[in-house]
Amino acid sequence: MDKLTQAVTVKLSPETATGIRLVGESAGMELSEYIRHLIAADLERCHRKYEVLHQVFGQAGPLSTFTKGDAV
Repeated sequence: MDKLTQAVTVKLSPETATGIRLVGESAGMELSEYIRHLIAADLERCHRKYEVLHQVFGQAGPLSTFTKGDAV
């Protein structure tokens, strides 16, 4: 794990914080560790989505971006 260098404040209702804490504890994590885990998982999901979309739209071809000299 990377060295933690920046604190971020997240405001939650008491009920939500309790629920998240309990879910994290059931997975063997403290609240902050569980929130970091959720964020890392979401970033990984977004990265996989980006890679799939890049395979579709990042290739040269008929759907690629036009440049100034291209005829329309």
